[in-house]
Amino acid sequence: MAVAAQAAANVLLRVEGLRKEIGDSDILVDINFELYKGEILGLIGPNGAGKTTLMECLAGLRPCTAGMFYVGDEAPADWDPKGLMFYLPNNVAPYAELYTIEVLTFFGRVYDVDPRRWERIILDELSLQPVLRKRVNALSKGNMQRLLIALALMSPQPLLALDEPFDHRGAEVLRQSV
Repeated sequence: MAVAAQAAANVLLRVEGLRKEIGDSDILVDINFELYKGEILGLIGPNGAGKTTLMECLAGLRPCTAGMFYVGDEAPADWDPKGLMFYLPNNVAPYAELYTIEVLTFFGRVYDVDPRRWERIILDELSLQPVLRKRVNALSKGNMQRLLIALALMSPQPLLALDEPFDHRGAEVLRQSV
């Protein structure tokens, strides 16, 4: 029983019976899962399977037709994931005209990130040093992905939801950083 209690204590988010309908179409039907602290969950499926819709429902950007969200063991009356989740949609370029260092500095200040942690994420884990003086809109796809992962890792929220954020190399960087 102690193992079950410990596992329950490590549940960050539990989703039960999630359903999303758009018009006459069932987009999500009876989605159930648990996310544990330190766990990485990947959503894999063909285009149109509902992966982005699920992320948007979790992020509070789309209302669900049915279902319950639990944070730990509590079911909040109104689902508001702002303090729990950092959601990064697909194909976003934050402040595209700014230099990479400016974007990182801005988010570091917004999130009140310890500069030593900020430098470790940027320099050691994500190898962004060579592109700090490039404009965001001039970054390669791989460097853009690393920038977005850096912004996600700076956020104080314990749950990071990233919609198609990287290739296999980026997945390894994220796995090592979590």
